[in-house]
Amino acid sequence: MPDCVPVAGQLDDAIVVALALRLLLGGAGVALVREHWPGPDSSLEVILRLAGRSA
Repeated sequence: MPDCVPVAGQLDDAIVVALALRLLLGGAGVALVREHWPGPDSSLEVILRLAGRSA
C-alpha cells in the first residue's frame, strides 16, 4: 500500500518488518542477531522485546 494513504501506508510497512524480524529471530536465533547487530545494545533490546523474544 502506498505511503500516501494516511496510517495504512506506514502500518503495512511496520507489519512486514515485524514479520521479518520474527522469521529472522526464529531461524537464526538471538545470539547470531546479537553478534551482527550494528547498533547499541539498548536498541537491540527494544527490537527483541517487540519481536517477543528475550535477550
